[in-house]
Amino acid sequence: MPEDEIKWSIPIYLDASAAVKWFVPEECSARLEEFMNGESNAHLHITEFAFYETLSVLKRKLERGELNRERYFNAIAELTGSVEEEDIDIDSTFRPDSFRHFADIYELAHKHSLDWSDALQIYTVLKGKWAGSRNECTTLFVTADGGLAGAARQEGLRVWDLMKEDRPPG
Repeated sequence: MPEDEIKWSIPIYLDASAAVKWFVPEECSARLEEFMNGESNAHLHITEFAFYETLSVLKRKLERGELNRERYFNAIAELTGSVEEEDIDIDSTFRPDSFRHFADIYELAHKHSLDWSDALQIYTVLKGKWAGSRNECTTLFVTADGGLAGAARQEGLRVWDLMKEDRPPG
């Protein structure tokens, strides 16, 4: 099958940097939108912690004047509406306060010089409800954070770095 005809029927996880680009037009947003508009079988996911991190990023954009209040509240409405309509599933498999996973998440953070949020995202994709989605049907992790993309790849995830790649790996 030619690469242009590949249809994705896999779970796609957005980190906060990608989620913001989905709801606020900025560099590489069009790339993500073009891909997602062509993928009727795609199901978006975001970790619970990344959902709240996305809200924080939007707040910082408001405070820095990168968004006006109307655009800020529209982005929040679009984000929460996507969750309500089940276009995006919040994956709370591993909560940030789940101490039984603390050592594993800490190890990921330490190994790759990540913060807790980024390590938790990788851990969720690796060990969460879509962990069995491997080989040809590997879960896709979408980020606009180069360091996080590199760490996720080192852990064996299929990663799309929006800032460096025009489309996800095939």
